Amino acid sequence: MKTKMVPLLCLFAVFLLVAIKVLRDSYVCHSSPVFATRINLKTVHQALFDFLRDNGRYPNQEEGLYALLERPDSVNNWQEGGYLENPRMVTDGWGNGLVYILMTGCDPGFVLLSLGADGTSGGSMYDKDLFSTDTY
Repeated sequence: MKTKMVPLLCLFAVFLLVAIKVLRDSYVCHSSPVFATRINLKTVHQALFDFLRDNGRYPNQEEGLYALLERPDSVNNWQEGGYLENPRMVTDGWGNGLVYILMTGCDPGFVLLSLGADGTSGGSMYDKDLFSTDTY
């Protein structure tokens, strides 16, 4: 009886190891866009503060986040080279553009968010909206 259990236990152990690897790889694959989005949100959030410091205002809605990449005609103290190194910084981990809404009279003065994997407002899990002011 014991000799029949050994191969069965070995087979179960191999199955368990494969299952753990598949689940771990699946989690890493799906969490990578979330991680990239959080980095981009925090980076763009800081770039908006830098733009404010240099120009006395945030980019307006018309200029949008691209004012961090290319100098708008309406500013004089734009940082040489821009405020972001890469145009992909204004997208989330799923390739959707970050949403920038100027909010006068509020602190920090804007809302910056990703609409998640589905690109629509609301949702849960990977479709959940992520905000630059979220704490991680």
